Amino acid sequence: MVRLAAHVSLVYLSWVFLTRRQGAERWCRHGEFTLLAAAAAVVLVSLLGAPPRLFSLVFESRPLVRLGRLSYGLYLWHFPLIVTSDHYLRFCGRVLGRPVPGVLRLPSIYALSLLVATLSFHAVERPFLRLKPQRDGAEREGQKL
Repeated sequence: MVRLAAHVSLVYLSWVFLTRRQGAERWCRHGEFTLLAAAAAVVLVSLLGAPPRLFSLVFESRPLVRLGRLSYGLYLWHFPLIVTSDHYLRFCGRVLGRPVPGVLRLPSIYALSLLVATLSFHAVERPFLRLKPQRDGAEREGQKL
């Protein structure tokens, strides 16, 4: 039953993604955001219950695991970098006398965000994670480390 609900939800989410580009504010006012959230939750519950082998292979791959370790840094750094790069690209456009191609903006922000998040992980997060007490069997038995 969960699989059937997940398939129906996935079809619905795909339909919304492919057809609802313009005028999203109109249909969002009528409770469709709740329906979208419920459909996404059904898909996630289905995947957590019995993930297909392909999903396990993809999401447990080394690059995605490493990206997962950097995710907090990416979350923290992406917005300031977007704002800063927007101002910087406008400045470069004025200096060059023509606008910088927008096609360069997104890949440069991704690369810069990944670089800054990696540096932040190694310089800030990792040292603090080393200070965190290690968990072993003794803690599970109720003994403090």
